[in-house]
Amino acid sequence: MKRVIAFLCVLVLMVPLLGSFASASSAPTVRSQAAVVLDYETGEVLFSKDPDTRRSPASMSKVMTAFIVYEEIAAGRLSHDTSIYLRPEVRALSSNGSLGGSRITINNSHHTVETLLRLLMLPSSNAACIAMAEHISGSETAFVARMNETAKELGLSAHFVNTHGASNWAHNLITPLDG
Repeated sequence: MKRVIAFLCVLVLMVPLLGSFASASSAPTVRSQAAVVLDYETGEVLFSKDPDTRRSPASMSKVMTAFIVYEEIAAGRLSHDTSIYLRPEVRALSSNGSLGGSRITINNSHHTVETLLRLLMLPSSNAACIAMAEHISGSETAFVARMNETAKELGLSAHFVNTHGASNWAHNLITPLDG
């Protein structure tokens, strides 16, 4: 009998906890300004927070920049150890915040592809994006043309105007062409 009473006491204490778990799973707390979670199979929106406010697609732009860098590595034109030159003007962007993004100061004039990939993906370095673009295509403008062409090849409707996605509202969000 003592076991039954103990079980019921534990059950009574757990019911409020179970209710909070259920409500927490249906309405997650999201600290970002906006978010959208879709069901991959159906496209159904499972969760959204401020989905209609236009925002700078910086992270998606950096993903496209990294994608092209990895294409170059796969083609054998770059390796993770390739040394990339960063012009003084590009290095200055890393610390002055004029383009937004991370303010991690890049002091050295040469870095490896591996280091620049880490800088552009993890702390979101705009300067690392520009340096990779200049090395691969000769200029950021030429690299951006490749980004736009790659987006079309991948079936995306996108209009990139720079490699990092910040500071320009002409930069369009990336969406599937058929959606």
